[in-house]
Amino acid sequence: MLDYKNQRCPSAWKPFVIKKACGRRVSGSGCSSVIVPTESGAFRQICGRVRAFQWGTPNAFAAYFVPAPATIDGPYVDGISITYFDEGKRQHVFTYAAALMEQYNPTHHPRSMCPCAGGDQPPLFVRSADYYCESGNPDTSGYENHLFCDPLWDGKECRYSEESCCQPPNQPWFCKDLWKRVSSDLEIRICSDEGIDNEDIAVESYELYVR
Repeated sequence: MLDYKNQRCPSAWKPFVIKKACGRRVSGSGCSSVIVPTESGAFRQICGRVRAFQWGTPNAFAAYFVPAPATIDGPYVDGISITYFDEGKRQHVFTYAAALMEQYNPTHHPRSMCPCAGGDQPPLFVRSADYYCESGNPDTSGYENHLFCDPLWDGKECRYSEESCCQPPNQPWFCKDLWKRVSSDLEIRICSDEGIDNEDIAVESYELYVR
């Protein structure tokens, strides 16, 4: 569990200057990874939540600067990727995607909307039940170097084209049942296919549990 109001950012993430939150430490395209020890033996279910805010102009699943097809090992999403390792390979648990804006604009990066609002669909390894998507930007254009105050993935304030994005009833919580019992640490990554001068995710807190 991380709550930046009471703790420092993990070493792989760096503090935001204007808010008590953590962002990517890499300056360009890529992910900043934090390993979360499970310390509980084998498990078959993973539950958790993330509270975060949008910085700049994230593009949800529109990975413009990632070679196609996007893979689980790269920045396939502008947002949060939660994974574990099985036989040396990353396995997807859940994704929190941050979109450019709430209002669909066909002339301004329509691919950068949430899938529920007409944007790009997630890659095949992200099942439809295994992600949330929201934007904190109520406008019809993007703003670099701007931190939006609407918390992401909380099931609230999904306005305009994004209204259906808030329909999953348990946001921000997720629970994922695995197909077998595993013994592995978890990994939470802040990812983006562009630099932090353009886009990032300001993570205020997260909780992850296994059983």
